[in-house]
Amino acid sequence: MKRVTTFQQPDNGRVGVRTKAIGPRSRHAGYSLLELLVVVSILVAVALIATGSMDGVDRAAQANIVSAEMLEIAKAIKQFKADTGYYPGQGPFALLEDVNVGAYTCANDAADSPGAVDIDDPSIVSRAWFESPANLVQLLERPILCTGHPLAWLADDWDPVTRRGWRGPYLQTLGEGFVSIGDDTNPDEAYETGDPEIVATAQIDDVPGIADPFEHRPVNGLMAWSATPIADGGMQRKVAGRPYLVFLNDYGAGGGIVTSLEHPRIVSMGPDGLYAGCYDDNGDGDCNDPGDGENPCLPNIDGVETDDIILCLE
Repeated sequence: MKRVTTFQQPDNGRVGVRTKAIGPRSRHAGYSLLELLVVVSILVAVALIATGSMDGVDRAAQANIVSAEMLEIAKAIKQFKADTGYYPGQGPFALLEDVNVGAYTCANDAADSPGAVDIDDPSIVSRAWFESPANLVQLLERPILCTGHPLAWLADDWDPVTRRGWRGPYLQTLGEGFVSIGDDTNPDEAYETGDPEIVATAQIDDVPGIADPFEHRPVNGLMAWSATPIADGGMQRKVAGRPYLVFLNDYGAGGGIVTSLEHPRIVSMGPDGLYAGCYDDNGDGDCNDPGDGENPCLPNIDGVETDDIILCLE
């Protein structure tokens, strides 16, 4: 509080002295509407700037996580192949198939089948489940092969003499656990160009996979994750990342033989959570034709770039 002294000449000629206090506005005085609006506008502007900055930081952090996780999955896949001679789902690690009777069980002559995985194995839910590109089960759990197959020993412990054998788990985490996904990306459907949010024939539940960090809500019950299989009563989360998709195998060779794609790759659906597929320039259902200007290692479809994140293995 300040006190100010002023001098005043009264009518009688004497000099008078007046002292008054000059201080801050009374604590009971309010702010005008204009002042309040200015303050609120400033606060909103600061909040928006801070939010935008944090969004950018979060997005960069998520992109770094995706890169690290995709490299870990790639490392696991390559180690699986180095140990066994095959990618997951190839050779004896494919489903046993008697092409004459369409059977997939060890009760048939496994030695005549390229694959040795018995579909009657309790851990195998269905053929669609096994062949989903979101399924990382052979990197996480030891495969059970039909004993009649000549390469069944590859599922045994690592043999230091032959330097062959399964010595996983190659991934140390199940990520979000188990995901429900559409079968449109399965080999019998569109596979590389399909949409995992679409049910072409059936919804596939309890697929063991790993979720990327870009969180989204499920779509019509698809892309929903649970820590334990929903078949065992697992509860699905309301928000979670999208599953990484792993495209390794070419199912078009016929005779039940599964070979490697020309461009085996791992895909994250990116921040928007939508898989754009790969670029099938001539519409022949095969997006691995470099002569047609197709490059599935680039995130594009119909020549339009998307935010998918792709890591090619070869």
